[in-house]
Amino acid sequence: MKNSFWIDKIERNRARDRKVTLGLRRLGWSPIRVWEHNLMDSLDKEIARILKVIKMAKKRPKVNSQVVSAPPPISQ
Repeated sequence: MKNSFWIDKIERNRARDRKVTLGLRRLGWSPIRVWEHNLMDSLDKEIARILKVIKMAKKRPKVNSQVVSAPPPISQ
């Protein structure tokens, strides 16, 4: 029973993350998901991955010119 709870929970979290990521991308954001264990295992690799996403985002055309401090909440 415990295993099925965690499997279901992780699947729901992944589905939510995909939905939120898609919504942010549609708004012109470049979301980066950073996991603590990846930082602990390979900090240099994670930093390189983050810098790559930032560089790619700078090359993309802007979706809109509105300046915001944070993306609006996306309903679940």
